[in-house]
Order: sequence, then structure tokens, then C-alpha cells
Amino acid sequence: IGWTIENCEVRWNHGAGVDLATNDRALNNAIHDNGQLGVHGVGNNVLVQDNEIASNNYAGFAPDWEAGGAKFAVSNGVVFRGNNVHDNKGPGLWTDIDCINIRYEGNLILNNANDGIKHEIGYDAKIIDNTVKGNGAAFSVWLWGSQILVQNSQDVEVSGNIVEVSARGGNGISLIEQNRGSGAHGPYLTRNNSVHDNAITCLGTTGASGAVADDKSTDIYKNNTFDNDTYYAPDPAGHHWAWNDDGTWTGLRSVGQELHGRVLPLPTSVK
Repeated sequence: IGWTIENCEVRWNHGAGVDLATNDRALNNAIHDNGQLGVHGVGNNVLVQDNEIASNNYAGFAPDWEAGGAKFAVSNGVVFRGNNVHDNKGPGLWTDIDCINIRYEGNLILNNANDGIKHEIGYDAKIIDNTVKGNGAAFSVWLWGSQILVQNSQDVEVSGNIVEVSARGGNGISLIEQNRGSGAHGPYLTRNNSVHDNAITCLGTTGASGAVADDKSTDIYKNNTFDNDTYYAPDPAGHHWAWNDDGTWTGLRSVGQELHGRVLPLPTSVK
């Protein structure tokens, strides 16, 4: 407890490259080509900053279980700042199971096989000023494979992010709710989340942002907000949104979402 791992190259471990606990810091490391995860952690007051976390999970562990770039569980006060997280076979950065007071700030998250940033069955978090592109390209069902995914979590702010969905697949900024029970700080519900002031680009005809739930009568559609976001799409009239089965911009705004948002054609430079 209280270790600093700094300026190291960490590679070719069969499991996780770096394992962090309370008061630990991982700074300026190259963490790549590990068998399962680049970084694993359980603890409080942890800082993961300015690392390259790349090409992990060469051994083919199941990404839905625990594999990819970095995963923390049962933690309070973890900060991911300024990391370059790319080409991992699984999610890029992932917090799961009772994580609270989490901050993802200023990270570059590119071309990971699953979701780019994923906050699952957790609580208070800020996901701000990240660049998240090309993640989850193999996914096209529901809102899986999102660049930023808030799953069965509450009191999360998602703002100031630059998001780009590949023409090959994936989704944008998403909220998902399923029946996941309760945890240390209350029920695992997708509630009181605010998505605002992000720029979201869809390079192809697929890819959506919004909210979905197993139970279509759930309050997920009442207690979460999207506003003041800017969307770019090849067809602004296309189905790039998800909100209680309506996939259009008009439908999204008709239920009070994105009242100050806008949707624009793709800039010529990215067509």
C-alpha cells in the first residue's frame, strides 16, 4: 500500500501487468502486451496517470469477465488522467462493482475491442475531457460497444468529451439498465446521470447514443439527462439515438432531451 510505479515498461505477464491497491500510483509507464489486463486494482485513493496501456489480453481472457486495458473493482477515489489506452482486447478503462468517486479525465482511448470507458454497477463518477474513438467496432446490438458506457450506475457526469464512432460499428455515449440488484452504496440503478457538452461523431450509418433498459417502463427515461451535446452524422435524419424505442433526433427532443443540443452533417474533412 502506498507504492509508486513510475517510468517502467511492463509487458509479457500472463495475468495483469500492474496490480494497484490503496494509495498506490502508476505514473508514466508503458504497460503493454500482458496476457489479461494492463492494470488491475482494488483500493482507495489510487492514481493512474500518463501511462500508455496498449495491446493487452494476448492470452484471450473473456473481456466480459475481466480483460483489456484497465479494470478496478470495489474502489473509492480512483483517478485515470492523461493515459493513452489503445488496441486492448477488451474495454479500455473499466470500473466495476461498488466503485465510487471515480474520475476519468483527459485520457485518449482508441480502438479497444469493447467499450472505451465503462462505469458499471457503481456510483458517483466524472467522465470529462476525454477523447474516445473507434472502440467496440464489432458491436451493433443494443448500445453495447459504446465509446462511453454508464451501466447500472448513478450520479455520473459525462461532459466535454470528444467521441467518434467507427463506420465499422460501435456506439456513442450510452446509458444501460438491467436488473443487477443492489450494492454497498444503494441499488444498481441508472439514475441521476448528466450527459452534456460533448461532441459525438458517427462516421457511418450505424451507432447511437442515449438510454436503453430491459424494462421499458423504468425511470431510466425520466431521471437521466442529455443536453447541449453536438452530434455529427452523414445523415442527420438517421437513427443515431436511442430513447425508449425512438431512434430519431425529433423523437429524442420530444421527450425533453437535448433541448439545447444540435445535430449537424459530417464535416467535409472526415467524410
